[in-house]
Amino acid sequence: MTPSDSAGENRVFAAIAVAFVVLAVRCVWRTWNILPISAPYQFDYEEGNILNAFTLILKGATPWPNPRALPSFMNPYGPVAYYLLVLPVKLFGFALVYPRAMIVGLVLLVAAFIGVELKRITRSTVLAVAFGLIYLTIPNVQEWGWLLRVDFLGIALTFAGLMVFERRIEGARKGIGGPIVLPALLFAAALLVKTTLVAAPAACFFVLLTRRRFRDAALLAGLTAAGVVVVMGTFAVITRGAILTDVYLAHPDPYEKWRYLRGLARVVRECWPLLLLAGIAAADDLARRRLSTPVAWFLVAAATTFTAGAQGSSSNHFLEWNTTLCLTGGLGMARLLQLRLSTLRLAATAAVAAALALGLWPRREFNRLGGQAGCGSAYDWVRTQAPPNLLSENTGAVVLGGKKLWLSNPFAFAQMVEHRGWSDAELVRMIRERRFDAIIVRDRNLEKKYRRFPPNALRAIAEAYEPGPGFQCHDMAAIFTPKKIPQ
Repeated sequence: MTPSDSAGENRVFAAIAVAFVVLAVRCVWRTWNILPISAPYQFDYEEGNILNAFTLILKGATPWPNPRALPSFMNPYGPVAYYLLVLPVKLFGFALVYPRAMIVGLVLLVAAFIGVELKRITRSTVLAVAFGLIYLTIPNVQEWGWLLRVDFLGIALTFAGLMVFERRIEGARKGIGGPIVLPALLFAAALLVKTTLVAAPAACFFVLLTRRRFRDAALLAGLTAAGVVVVMGTFAVITRGAILTDVYLAHPDPYEKWRYLRGLARVVRECWPLLLLAGIAAADDLARRRLSTPVAWFLVAAATTFTAGAQGSSSNHFLEWNTTLCLTGGLGMARLLQLRLSTLRLAATAAVAAALALGLWPRREFNRLGGQAGCGSAYDWVRTQAPPNLLSENTGAVVLGGKKLWLSNPFAFAQMVEHRGWSDAELVRMIRERRFDAIIVRDRNLEKKYRRFPPNALRAIAEAYEPGPGFQCHDMAAIFTPKKIPQ
């Protein structure tokens, strides 16, 4: 190849990279403009539950009171999640916008981590910037990256652990306890956010095994487990075991294989160019007979997505895999650029660029943004006109309205009644005695596939209450009021 040919090829690669960046920035900007981050109402049921946990912390209690007794509060995440996410509320005030802004910042931090790792591994600034921005265009990341959920806090911690592991395991830096202590603590912190974030520590464990560093592998597993056990054990004593019930036992909902497969198909459909590139990186590891940490994380994270099939789960269970897809996809692109045949390298790069461009340009709409036109009126009604004693599926409206909350997580409570043998007798008795001034639900037809309340409670609502008009707002489509007692 002549110098002029090489210069021309480099210009083509640079043009492709610039196109990546422009498309990604356009997509991110469009998304940022349409997402109502400052909206003072919940767009996901867990936002209200987390807000309620904040109220308990602000009162000096823990988020894990006895979940069997009414009022029943069930908070299924670990202490690191609640005690870190409450900080913006303590600093700026009790509103959804502040912890949501923290989530947005964490998403940007994860994107930056992808760029930093790709820069370290590939030595390409352009590639690092491009794939860091591409992460922000993944539909599933955009769907969840502004909501008050715990996933991105856990992903940021587990990614930080993997980055520290990568740098220390090569033997360059030795701290107290060797290169394993800090990664193990970060992995433990991630598991104390969400228990499903096991992929990164498992990947690092497998990498150590493949390199015959058995002592380090045992130390990593032991320190990570010890960190979790010490913190959870302490809170178990403080809460008399309630935290163990909420975090580890409150997910007995049935598993639906087709639910998982539909979610997986959607992720693959939206990210198939990244999946193709990640496959190239994995194939290159196989050819070199050396398992890299990013590829190991990609493979293990793919296996852990099976949790998305539980009835109460959603596409947020694919977020860690989305992260590994972007990181490993960047590695795959770097491997393409290392092909020896310049014509093949240019053709492959152009094909992948076209595929990524097609994926970046049309973005799906966010379903959760629809049907919320009446939320402002609904939340005002709860705050200013609603009677004080409410049973509500929309917990955010009750918490922000300053009313007493009786069930923070109706779905989880119903699953515990149906599958763990909990008693709903007190709840059913209160409904039949018309102790609630109003019951706010997402659908006036209680006979539909309706899983937010236990079956006995639904029958009691139908007997003692009558449906009335609700609001065009998440989980507030119908308001049931007590039937008049015949004289």
